[in-house]
Amino acid sequence: MRLEMLFSRDEFEDRVAVLENGVVKEVYISSREKPDILGNIYLGKVKDLLSGMQSSFVDIGLDEKAFLPFSETLRNRLEPLEPGRKVVVQISRYARGIKGPRLTEKISLPGRYVVYFPFSLKKGVSKKMPASHRERLKKWLEELSFSQGGVVLRTAAAEASYEQIWEEFQELKSVWERMKRRSQSPPPKLLYSEPPFFQRILRDFFNSSFDVLVVDSEEVKRDVGNYLEKKAPWLLEKVKIYKSTIPLFEKFGVEREIWQALERDVPLPSGGFLVIEETEALTVVDVNTGGFIKGEFEEIIFQTNVEAAKEIARQIRLRDIGGLIVIDFIDMKEEKHRSELNEILSREFSKDRSRWRKVGLSHFGLVEMTRKKVGHGLSEFYTVLCSRCRGNRKELSRRAIEVKTLREIKKFLRVRAEAYLFKIHPEVLSCLLKRKDILSSWERRYGVKIFFLTDASLSFGEVQLLKSGLMSEIKPLAKGSFI
Repeated sequence: MRLEMLFSRDEFEDRVAVLENGVVKEVYISSREKPDILGNIYLGKVKDLLSGMQSSFVDIGLDEKAFLPFSETLRNRLEPLEPGRKVVVQISRYARGIKGPRLTEKISLPGRYVVYFPFSLKKGVSKKMPASHRERLKKWLEELSFSQGGVVLRTAAAEASYEQIWEEFQELKSVWERMKRRSQSPPPKLLYSEPPFFQRILRDFFNSSFDVLVVDSEEVKRDVGNYLEKKAPWLLEKVKIYKSTIPLFEKFGVEREIWQALERDVPLPSGGFLVIEETEALTVVDVNTGGFIKGEFEEIIFQTNVEAAKEIARQIRLRDIGGLIVIDFIDMKEEKHRSELNEILSREFSKDRSRWRKVGLSHFGLVEMTRKKVGHGLSEFYTVLCSRCRGNRKELSRRAIEVKTLREIKKFLRVRAEAYLFKIHPEVLSCLLKRKDILSSWERRYGVKIFFLTDASLSFGEVQLLKSGLMSEIKPLAKGSFI
């Protein structure tokens, strides 16, 4: 299997895609306009105790109220949790819906090879590590003595020397000691920030199993090289720079997959389709034949379910869906088909780097499972509750429409011309006029002028290039346009 990783950076986002044999399996995105806070560690102050909800609100200096479940507090804490008390907490989950960020007192500091737990004594090795390396490192770990804290060796430790692992453990321990000294000051205060987005991806995911890492700028290549040279120099030869007028995510089909993954319906090769409904409480996936059944009924149903199982596993990884997931397959009479489908589903999910747990296929064709999100899901990142249907569905957020439209415009600017006249939806134009700084920077960079006409019949995010060419040709056509 050919495994590829793509790094793309533009004015709006840093984005990562993972492809298996050319098929997009995972996408991770970080806004360049809003810092990522997952994994950050803060000195906070307890504001309120909510005994009925078994949690407390903690002020960590953010606009949103962060909450600390009682289950995530330290059992051996010396002082009771009460309003006004200082606490050192880590963000373990993004804000979601009306809920603020979730906190934990059970601090963990991840490195490439080691995860350090200041308040734990456990020692272990990743279960995903190959058995031979796992036994070797487990034995080495048991021979070591730790004066404070616990460690878990990550999968990448299999490629590192004992010296590299020990050195990283000491680095993480020093980071924690510095945080302890800083925590003597008044709250709220940021004690530790996770590394930049691309560095986190390299730390957590990129290893020798990847055939190539493709980046789309010299700036990103330099940042990647600086990290790998220190942590994994043997991987440097896998880094390649992409140079083309076609954007990297367009070339590899990732852009199309991202926007399709925001749709509710997903077509299957046989003519069936999936319906994926994400809610705050759970995600429901419904498998449908599409109404076309030609041939042996039971066999057609089974083949449709097999297609669905493979696509469901891909869509859950691609969309980064977490929490409780219920899958409703089409009913099958034969037990051997139910058993085989359950095995196929387990095999497909075994490729998922995130933690998941599945209950077997029931007699009624239902599968229940849970999955831990890796980052922001695509739906959370790009959609909001629909304002026109009272929140029953989701629609693209204003920011998503802006980014999608601006990327479409930027693609056209690579065609040499003095001026461009575009047609877009009037509401989209009102959004873009607030981003004139970006449009102006492109005009200066490419030495062009950009004009817009509006058409309410166009869909949000749709961009039509009416004409490009000399300024003398475009200006008469642009009368009454917006600049």
